[in-house]
Amino acid sequence: MAKYAELYFAENEEDIPINKHIMKLPEGLRYRIIKWDRMLKYQEKSTWDIKGEKIQLPLTYTMYRKMPRDIRDGVFNKIEVKLKQKEITHLTLPRLITTSQFRNIKECTGNYIKPFFVMEVIKFATSQKIINKDLGNIEVILLDGNREDVDMIIDFIYPHINHLTIVSDRPERFNDKSQYIFQDVGLNMQVLSYNKNAISQGDIIIDTHYYDPSIIHLCKKGALYLDIANNKEKTVILMEKQDTINVIDQFLLVKNGEIVSTKKAEMLLEIDSIFTSDYKETMKRLQKQNIEIYKLV
Repeated sequence: MAKYAELYFAENEEDIPINKHIMKLPEGLRYRIIKWDRMLKYQEKSTWDIKGEKIQLPLTYTMYRKMPRDIRDGVFNKIEVKLKQKEITHLTLPRLITTSQFRNIKECTGNYIKPFFVMEVIKFATSQKIINKDLGNIEVILLDGNREDVDMIIDFIYPHINHLTIVSDRPERFNDKSQYIFQDVGLNMQVLSYNKNAISQGDIIIDTHYYDPSIIHLCKKGALYLDIANNKEKTVILMEKQDTINVIDQFLLVKNGEIVSTKKAEMLLEIDSIFTSDYKETMKRLQKQNIEIYKLV
């Protein structure tokens, strides 16, 4: 029995398994028929030894975008019923859908898993010469977006690097953390409020949804800007503003030769009960999975 579903849009209307005469009907009537019939196309999948299905939605992206909100909600409500009948517990949505369409099936976005792999991204960037410095000499800047995962990211990376700066609008909240890190490994972690000079020295900028996207103008040529907040609109803005910076908002993971996106990896690992409320225990479990960075996107 499949446990997960990867949903994707039909590339064109001809790919939707529906009577071609129906597709010639007025849009309103056609959409209501699609809502009623839920013409899904299934393909069984198995990744990382977990069974699932790749499912084509009865819509192209153009149809989805033009469809009235109430009809679109109705279509996805019907699809959810069908997926629940198939005992699907987790799913991933097409990249172009930015908000979840389901109430009772867990949508995985990759946001939760990304912080666990930040240090692996840094190692990959240096080993592949994306950043032309060795690990001991890189300057890492972490932009504090006041998110819960900021402290977790700091804990994962500070034992492995020699230069770490936190830029925050509340630098005082890191006072205890700075003292602990210095006592633990002797790293003098800098914690600063908005600081143009510090940012301009960064080789790797880790953005946890810092409020000011224009900060990329301060980054030096060739720096790697890692946006882990999965804010697609912000990523587009960053790439348009500065084409000399490596803007990364996704990375591919590989295990036993099978390559997946972060959101699919998150889905598979959640089904496999890898995640716990204790992030250090989760990290130990992830390390036993032998998952590696395959590519930065």
